[in-house]
Amino acid sequence: MSSKKFNLVLFGGNRKNEDGPLLNIIPHVLKKFHVTVFSDPFRLNLPTKNGKSLKNRLEDMDVELHACDHLDYELLKKYVNSTSIGLSIGSIWFFKQNVIDLFNDNLFNYHNTLLPTERGASAYTWKILSQNRLGGLTIHKIEETLDVGNIITQIKFNFPRFCYTQKDYYDFISKRETRFIINFLNSLVSGRKYKQIKQIEKFSTYWPKLDTQLHGYLDWNWSVKEIVLFIRAFDDPHPGAMTFIGGKKVHLKKCVTHKEKIHFHPFQTGLVFRICERRLHVATKDGCLLINNILDDDGNDITSTIKLGHRFHTPISFLDNAKTTRSSYGDEVKKVRT
Repeated sequence: MSSKKFNLVLFGGNRKNEDGPLLNIIPHVLKKFHVTVFSDPFRLNLPTKNGKSLKNRLEDMDVELHACDHLDYELLKKYVNSTSIGLSIGSIWFFKQNVIDLFNDNLFNYHNTLLPTERGASAYTWKILSQNRLGGLTIHKIEETLDVGNIITQIKFNFPRFCYTQKDYYDFISKRETRFIINFLNSLVSGRKYKQIKQIEKFSTYWPKLDTQLHGYLDWNWSVKEIVLFIRAFDDPHPGAMTFIGGKKVHLKKCVTHKEKIHFHPFQTGLVFRICERRLHVATKDGCLLINNILDDDGNDITSTIKLGHRFHTPISFLDNAKTTRSSYGDEVKKVRT
């Protein structure tokens, strides 16, 4: 095999408090690739597993890095040649046709679910809510429309029962996704030709991006099972599902159903009717919710401050706003600027 180095242009970043596949693959590919990373301020400022920002970690690796709010075609084309491979991993950008053409059929996206199902964003929040344990990793060609390009390579698996929160799911796929991407890149430079598979639209699903601070409000009219699923969906690495008690916003984590012989009337929903071993027993319309952790906006555990007879409640205005307002990656960039 030739010792010539190929150009690898990476777009995107990591998940909060994790190293993520973009960061994990770089040490393994530096012998074969000259790596350049294009990312945005939001992704670059996210903390990685050791607490350092993604920007600092990439600088420690001496990786060439470009931070930009928008993908700059004129800047990008300086780093693309006939040997270049482009790979998007958690990028916030849509790629225009001139950028796609620049890579001469070698621009790909890594999607950490099983396309064509679960297109879009916030895949693992939606996965937990829908109780879907079928997993997969996909690399596909990039087109101007999100997540519709031909599939190049894909693996399938089932998530085990011990995966409850998004962090559990991410921990389970971490080594798999790193190995999956590295194998793909190595096979490309070795000359392997992949058979492209067209995505079948009748099997497709699309779910929009979620923002915990906007969409993470708990509806106490749901069944106890639906409440637990929602809390798990916004648990680690996120701040937790939100509701109010005594007029103060709080975040719920580590909640489970608890068998009770008591039958509750809907008017009892949200009331703390028992506190045992620091855990709160809360009535719902069809069962008991056992709450282990209640946090304030700063992440402080305030479980011990909750008293018997206090009621959890989410005003309808917050629930309506969660269902009628969409989030975008542009919103995250604005947060960084402010």
